[in-house]
Amino acid sequence: MLAAVLLCLCGASQAASLRTTRLSSPVAPSVQIDLGAAVVSSGKLDILTLSPQALVPSFLAPALAVPQIQPLAVAPALMPSVAVQPAPQAAFPQRLVRIEKDLAAPLAAAADGKSGTDSAYDSGRKMEQVLTGQRDLPPAGESGLTDAQSDWLMGSLMQGPQPLLTEVGFRALVRNDAAAMAEIVPWLKDTPNALPTMLSSIYQALGRAVAAEGLSGPERAGLAQGLNDRFADALAGLSRSPELSQGQRNAIAEVHGRFLRGYAALNELVHHRQAAGLFSSLQQKAVSLVAPSQQQDYAEDRWTIQPPIPAAQRGTAPDQEARILLGTAETERNIKDWRFYMEKYLTRYRIALQNPRFSQRVRDQMTQVLSNFLGRFFQTEGALHSNLERVPRFSLHASFMDPWTITARAHRIVWVPNNANLRLVPESGGYRVEADFETDIQDDAVLKTVKASIEEYWNGHFESGGKSSSFRAVVSIRKLAAGAQFSEGSLRIMDSRNGISHALRDAIVLDRNLRYDVPAHEFGHILGLADEYREGYDPDLAAAVMLQNHASIMGSPNGKVLPRHFKTVSQLLRRRSLRP
Repeated sequence: MLAAVLLCLCGASQAASLRTTRLSSPVAPSVQIDLGAAVVSSGKLDILTLSPQALVPSFLAPALAVPQIQPLAVAPALMPSVAVQPAPQAAFPQRLVRIEKDLAAPLAAAADGKSGTDSAYDSGRKMEQVLTGQRDLPPAGESGLTDAQSDWLMGSLMQGPQPLLTEVGFRALVRNDAAAMAEIVPWLKDTPNALPTMLSSIYQALGRAVAAEGLSGPERAGLAQGLNDRFADALAGLSRSPELSQGQRNAIAEVHGRFLRGYAALNELVHHRQAAGLFSSLQQKAVSLVAPSQQQDYAEDRWTIQPPIPAAQRGTAPDQEARILLGTAETERNIKDWRFYMEKYLTRYRIALQNPRFSQRVRDQMTQVLSNFLGRFFQTEGALHSNLERVPRFSLHASFMDPWTITARAHRIVWVPNNANLRLVPESGGYRVEADFETDIQDDAVLKTVKASIEEYWNGHFESGGKSSSFRAVVSIRKLAAGAQFSEGSLRIMDSRNGISHALRDAIVLDRNLRYDVPAHEFGHILGLADEYREGYDPDLAAAVMLQNHASIMGSPNGKVLPRHFKTVSQLLRRRSLRP
């Protein structure tokens, strides 16, 4: 059937859900470190076990034996080690075979305690250039998609567990086949949500070409640029099709002009790929310094729960939208800053241990500084990862599917709740909402946090018709055995496996880096409320743009459930979920 002309399995599932992990502020490492910090009192540290192999690059073998040291316990991580797909080996070679003289000067400058901030920073940049080499995807120049590249793309985009295009879609959008395009146009015209589905497929196909495994940087550059040009040609033709509505033609023309013709989407995807490779390398370096007995604390599949924001600090901002910008380039600069300071403190630590002129007191100080730095990094890496992944995975994707996403009117309601496991019950002075969930999550601490978050936030009062009414949530969670199937029609709490927390109509899906406010936010979606932020991508600024309400739990981690939320939800629940 024509509805199957073009598939976007990933995009379709994303379009059907509410992607709701909020933006984190860009973070940079603190550089105001007191090298005269308190001396290690016990001389033993529980979490870090720094060894010569972990501290010294292979081309800088230590001249002296370095003793095993047990540094100070790093503060418990507020954010986990978040999984980032490592870049292919060919894309980010570890250039550790370089002659030692290439790094001798910058290492010496970085390790010199008398160096000023500027000179040490410049040294770190030079070290980075030596270690990472050139940019991953240089401009491809004049490029056309060859027959061999087109055949390779057909296998990549049409086969596997997540195909993005059917054969007809591939022939129409990649091979620019007129007969196939003649089949695409009626499908776009007559099928609901066909246009955003097609645009999502195009965007994800472009990203898959950028991330193609087994290809060198120049090969990927030519492939991605050629694919971008083919998509641009296809959309240029569709934007002139008299069979499509004017609104469809306008949206297609906007995506073509703003994201494809000038390579804005491709440039952002390439930039993200490079920054993600740097971040993955930095993560792996940090975790390698953690003692093997403690590394499970930083495993990618470990649940971590962040403490709640104090109630007095929630919802203190005005109940209105504020504008925030987030660019990949800024996040990449922060990642590079963290990388430089890690190399700097590792080098100082190594020099202090190897040089017999340094006293034990100095060695303890260097151990303390390195330990404190790693503690700060593990507290910050989750925010870095969130900022890095949000731009291509959500902001740019959202604007590609709807180029007016940040200029459209903000909506407050997404649906009317209608689930037998969600009940509004009148009680003295107001209402309570009873929510009975099932879950496949086995961690009791996580489930306790989910229940506490929802019941704490969704407890308050609202005014209606001159009368004050109370509102509270009562949550029960039934834990299923591992691998068991959910009951038909159930309300569900599910594990996203380190994806982005989001809500479906009858499900809350949680990232394993769990903020205390997130379950309450996602429960707001179950109750029918929309996000109170709008997010998209501005190619002219090369940045994500977010319009965010910091007073509201539906807009910000610092928000709270406002009286208008209680009132709206009670009205929605009375339509289908009111119980006598």
